[in-house]
Amino acid sequence: GQWFLTPDNEQKSRLYDRLVSDPEGTAELMLLLAEQRIDYLVMPAENAAAIAAALGDRVRERKTFGRLELLVLGP
Repeated sequence: GQWFLTPDNEQKSRLYDRLVSDPEGTAELMLLLAEQRIDYLVMPAENAAAIAAALGDRVRERKTFGRLELLVLGP
């Protein structure tokens, strides 16, 4: 979407940064993913391995695009 059209963009951006940089916050991330029915997660590649490990079987596929990594999620 268009970031500048997102309601509460700054707050959501800070939440995203916290959730994808801290594997200890995986329970909160999993809750958000389930509540919002999110199927894809894009994050800095440097954090992806730890987050993917914490998400476990939810991660169906991983693809790296330069400094970003895409996690394809399943149920």
